[in-house]
Amino acid sequence: MRANPTLEESITEIVEQMAFVLVEMSIEHHKRGEKINLVLHKNEGINLDDLVQAQKVLRPRLEIEFNRENLIVEITSPGLTRAIKHPREYKIFRGKQMKLLHEGRWIHGMLKEANNLSVMIATETGELAIPIKQIKKAKLSNWQ
Repeated sequence: MRANPTLEESITEIVEQMAFVLVEMSIEHHKRGEKINLVLHKNEGINLDDLVQAQKVLRPRLEIEFNRENLIVEITSPGLTRAIKHPREYKIFRGKQMKLLHEGRWIHGMLKEANNLSVMIATETGELAIPIKQIKKAKLSNWQ
Protein backbone atom coordinates (compact mmCIF):
# COMPACT_ATOMS: atom_id res chain seq x y z
CA MET A 1 0.00 0.00 0.00
CA ARG A 2 1.35 3.42 -0.90
CA ALA A 3 1.74 6.01 1.81
CA ASN A 4 -0.57 8.97 2.00
CA PRO A 5 0.70 11.79 -0.28
CA THR A 6 1.08 14.36 2.51
CA LEU A 7 3.20 12.01 4.63
CA GLU A 8 5.25 11.02 1.58
CA GLU A 9 5.90 14.71 0.78
CA SER A 10 7.02 15.33 4.36
CA ILE A 11 9.38 12.34 4.35
CA THR A 12 10.70 13.40 0.92
CA GLU A 13 11.61 16.82 2.32
CA ILE A 14 13.43 15.29 5.27
CA VAL A 15 15.45 12.79 3.21
CA GLU A 16 16.36 15.46 0.64
CA GLN A 17 17.83 17.56 3.46
CA MET A 18 19.98 14.51 4.26
CA ALA A 19 21.13 14.33 0.58
CA PHE A 20 19.02 11.24 -0.22
CA VAL A 21 16.22 10.66 -2.71
CA LEU A 22 13.07 8.83 -1.62
CA VAL A 23 12.61 6.12 -4.25
CA GLU A 24 9.68 4.33 -2.64
CA MET A 25 7.55 4.48 0.50
CA SER A 26 4.99 1.89 1.43
CA ILE A 27 2.99 0.97 4.52
CA GLU A 28 2.04 -2.57 5.47
CA HIS A 29 -0.72 -3.14 8.01
CA HIS A 30 -0.23 -6.00 10.47
CA LYS A 31 -2.11 -7.17 13.55
CA ARG A 32 0.54 -5.50 15.73
CA GLY A 33 0.48 -2.22 13.80
CA GLU A 34 2.07 -0.71 10.74
CA LYS A 35 5.40 -1.41 9.09
CA ILE A 36 6.88 1.48 7.11
CA ASN A 37 9.18 0.57 4.22
CA LEU A 38 11.42 3.27 2.77
CA VAL A 39 13.84 2.90 -0.13
CA LEU A 40 16.46 5.66 -0.26
CA HIS A 41 19.02 6.43 -2.94
CA LYS A 42 22.16 8.55 -3.12
CA ASN A 43 24.27 8.81 -6.28
CA GLU A 44 27.46 7.97 -4.41
CA GLY A 45 25.77 4.92 -2.91
CA ILE A 46 24.33 4.33 0.54
CA ASN A 47 26.31 2.68 3.31
CA LEU A 48 25.27 1.30 6.67
CA ASP A 49 26.06 4.58 8.47
CA ASP A 50 23.70 6.40 6.08
CA LEU A 51 20.89 3.94 6.84
CA VAL A 52 21.44 4.24 10.60
CA GLN A 53 21.39 8.05 10.38
CA ALA A 54 18.20 8.00 8.30
CA GLN A 55 16.59 5.66 10.85
CA LYS A 56 17.49 8.03 13.72
CA VAL A 57 15.99 11.02 11.92
CA LEU A 58 12.91 9.42 10.35
CA ARG A 59 11.70 7.06 13.10
CA PRO A 60 10.61 9.84 15.53
CA ARG A 61 8.72 11.65 12.75
CA LEU A 62 6.92 8.45 11.76
CA GLU A 63 6.14 7.54 15.39
CA ILE A 64 4.48 10.94 15.81
CA GLU A 65 2.56 10.52 12.55
CA PHE A 66 1.23 7.09 13.56
CA ASN A 67 0.91 7.98 17.26
CA ARG A 68 2.80 4.84 18.15
CA GLU A 69 6.19 4.08 19.69
CA ASN A 70 8.28 1.15 18.51
CA LEU A 71 6.91 1.45 15.01
CA ILE A 72 8.54 -0.97 12.57
CA VAL A 73 10.57 1.14 10.12
CA GLU A 74 12.63 -0.59 7.45
CA ILE A 75 15.01 1.59 5.44
CA THR A 76 16.95 0.09 2.54
CA SER A 77 18.86 1.08 -0.56
CA PRO A 78 17.47 0.21 -4.00
CA GLY A 79 19.98 -2.60 -4.48
CA LEU A 80 22.06 -3.41 -7.53
CA THR A 81 19.24 -5.03 -9.51
CA ARG A 82 16.13 -3.12 -8.41
CA ALA A 83 13.10 -3.51 -10.62
CA ILE A 84 11.84 -0.10 -11.72
CA LYS A 85 8.33 0.26 -10.32
CA HIS A 86 7.39 3.82 -11.26
CA PRO A 87 8.28 6.00 -14.27
CA ARG A 88 9.70 8.74 -11.98
CA GLU A 89 12.48 6.30 -10.98
CA TYR A 90 14.13 6.69 -14.39
CA LYS A 91 15.06 10.27 -13.48
CA ILE A 92 16.44 9.10 -10.13
CA PHE A 93 18.69 6.47 -11.69
CA ARG A 94 20.25 8.52 -14.50
CA GLY A 95 23.85 7.43 -15.03
CA LYS A 96 23.19 3.87 -13.82
CA GLN A 97 23.43 0.64 -15.77
CA MET A 98 20.03 -0.81 -16.65
CA LYS A 99 18.37 -3.49 -18.65
CA LEU A 100 15.05 -2.81 -20.33
CA LEU A 101 12.62 -5.23 -21.95
CA HIS A 102 11.50 -3.52 -25.14
CA GLU A 103 9.82 -5.15 -28.13
CA GLY A 104 10.55 -8.64 -26.82
CA ARG A 105 14.28 -8.19 -26.23
CA TRP A 106 16.47 -7.03 -23.37
CA ILE A 107 18.48 -3.88 -23.99
CA HIS A 108 21.52 -3.31 -21.75
CA GLY A 109 23.12 0.08 -21.29
CA MET A 110 23.54 3.22 -19.25
CA LEU A 111 20.51 5.40 -18.60
CA LYS A 112 21.64 8.79 -19.96
CA GLU A 113 18.45 10.84 -19.83
CA ALA A 114 14.84 10.48 -18.78
CA ASN A 115 11.72 12.60 -18.86
CA ASN A 116 8.04 11.86 -18.38
CA LEU A 117 7.72 10.29 -21.83
CA SER A 118 10.97 8.56 -22.76
CA VAL A 119 14.42 7.38 -21.73
CA MET A 120 17.75 7.60 -23.54
CA ILE A 121 19.93 4.49 -23.18
CA ALA A 122 23.59 4.38 -24.23
CA THR A 123 24.31 0.86 -25.49
CA GLU A 124 27.42 -0.69 -27.02
CA THR A 125 26.00 0.08 -30.47
CA GLY A 126 24.82 3.63 -29.81
CA GLU A 127 22.09 5.58 -28.09
CA LEU A 128 18.43 4.59 -28.15
CA ALA A 129 15.43 6.74 -27.27
CA ILE A 130 12.65 4.51 -25.94
CA PRO A 131 9.14 5.65 -24.99
CA ILE A 132 8.45 4.70 -21.37
CA LYS A 133 5.05 3.26 -22.33
CA GLN A 134 6.82 0.71 -24.55
CA ILE A 135 9.07 -0.60 -21.76
CA LYS A 136 7.63 -3.87 -20.45
CA LYS A 137 10.17 -4.32 -17.62
CA ALA A 138 13.21 -2.43 -16.39
CA LYS A 139 15.86 -3.20 -13.80
CA LEU A 140 19.03 -1.69 -12.53
CA SER A 141 21.89 -3.86 -13.65
CA ASN A 142 25.50 -4.41 -12.73
CA TRP A 143 26.15 -5.50 -16.33
CA GLN A 144 28.99 -3.63 -17.98
